[in-house]
Amino acid sequence: RITIRLRSWFSLGSGPLSGSALDPQGRRLVQTEEGTRVADLIQSLGLLGSGTPLDDVFIFVHINDRPVTLDQRLEDGDILDLHLPAMGG
Repeated sequence: RITIRLRSWFSLGSGPLSGSALDPQGRRLVQTEEGTRVADLIQSLGLLGSGTPLDDVFIFVHINDRPVTLDQRLEDGDILDLHLPAMGG
């Protein structure tokens, strides 16, 4: 198993991560299996809600401050940033 740190603008309040541990910077500590892709983690944690296909949502994904695709495999100690684009005017 590996541990990653999740920094996200998704609502995490009542989901499966609501009671998870935090690192000193306030990022959620998440354990997953070695070889897990970003897409796998998003789906397994239910971050999009039930029934929302990942292909229907645009998500900014960064690992360790570098842009990556949803197919990127996570490694122990990675900092994963997930953000939905914001609109405004």
